[in-house]
Amino acid sequence: MSTPPVCPSCGAIGRPGSERCELCGTAFTDSAELDGILCPSCSHVNPAGAAFCNQCGATLALVEPPPAEAPPVSERASSAPGRRALALIGTGLAVVVGLYAITLWSESRTPESTVEATAPLPEATPIPDGTPPLPEANQAQVDALEGANTAEGWYEAGRFYLTAAFEVREINPTQSAQWARRAIADFERSLALQEDADVRLALAEALRFDPSTPPMRPIEEVQRILDAEPDHAAATFLLADLRLMRASFQPEWADSARVSFERVIELTQPGDSLRARAQRALAQVPAPSAG
Repeated sequence: MSTPPVCPSCGAIGRPGSERCELCGTAFTDSAELDGILCPSCSHVNPAGAAFCNQCGATLALVEPPPAEAPPVSERASSAPGRRALALIGTGLAVVVGLYAITLWSESRTPESTVEATAPLPEATPIPDGTPPLPEANQAQVDALEGANTAEGWYEAGRFYLTAAFEVREINPTQSAQWARRAIADFERSLALQEDADVRLALAEALRFDPSTPPMRPIEEVQRILDAEPDHAAATFLLADLRLMRASFQPEWADSARVSFERVIELTQPGDSLRARAQRALAQVPAPSAG
């Protein structure tokens, strides 16, 4: 069975045999392949470590995991839902381009405090009216994570909501935005307890699923990571992606996107998946105008 192709521009997973991306129209290349777990029910390729199929929901617990690979750029431990969230977000880039095109530039926001909180946090914001809870097992786990009131607990709970927001983004945009806002709130509570680059990176991802977010806010959050950790490859890649999206309607952003993708290549080693994605994306950056 042929491996589903991956869009070199937006990261979306295509159908086997497809010649172009259904989201952005970019032609697939033969080298764009996914490493992951093949669903025994629908043959969908899922991210490594996934417990359930992202396509049909079938359990993947009995599927033998792929061979161990080199550790990711970030060394922070994450749950299976967390890994699913990061793997899924890449395919949603094209969805938010239109939102950025119609939203005004935001004013600079006051940086959040990175000092560990000493006062107890308020209770979690209730799920907005009209939004159903997460599936029962997931909701129970999220409630327990939030109830622990720890930086790690808020972070992992937010990733559950971020995954849910992504999965319904096309069939129920309103519900997707509500769950994204819940993820944003959880990530911000985690950061209030302890500053962490991975949490802030997840916050930047979640902000892109909330149409009420000012367009510059995700870029500002990523830039805060790079101000503290200039060699953070994952944050550099996300910054490059955000700049490339803006270049689709503001061409002057193309040069800065190119610089960021080149920086990712500089920071990573041959064979690194992030490096390969940066190389493919770099080929999609518009060439600089002559003169």
